[in-house]
Amino acid sequence: MQSNNQQEQAHKHTPGDFAPVINTSKCEGDGECVLVCPNDVFEIYQLSALEKNQLPFISRLKVSAHGSKQARLIHPERCEGCGNCVSACHEKAIKLKKNLQG
Repeated sequence: MQSNNQQEQAHKHTPGDFAPVINTSKCEGDGECVLVCPNDVFEIYQLSALEKNQLPFISRLKVSAHGSKQARLIHPERCEGCGNCVSACHEKAIKLKKNLQG
């Protein structure tokens, strides 16, 4: 039987093998990704007027209703592909992309 630490290690990859991708049209900036990420890959920040205006109309309304905040990547190179952020995001705004080594 594996210990919790062994199970945790079994689900991690080498940092940089995966990268989170945030769909800014869906992200409402609730911050769950920040809370569950063990490697400080994300932060919540205030959108600029330009960034907000580049979103589709419905997304602008949603973002405005949630304080004009969204998640962004600050250390994507630290991602170990654990998937905590994907599971925690109730907007389904985060996916993990496998980085191609070449």
